[in-house]
Amino acid sequence: MNSPALGLRVASVIFGLMGLGQLIRIIVCANLQVGSCHIGRWWSVVAVIVLAALCV
Repeated sequence: MNSPALGLRVASVIFGLMGLGQLIRIIVCANLQVGSCHIGRWWSVVAVIVLAALCV
């Protein structure tokens, strides 16, 4: 396998794992807070959609 194809596969796996992590955050209803700023779960929905598109 040539280097560009391998790089695309690795990137796809990484984006897929990140999307899976965001999906688990939605299912578990985990709250995320950075400093004093609360980050809503709807951002995870957006992240899942974007990361799934990048994975494909």
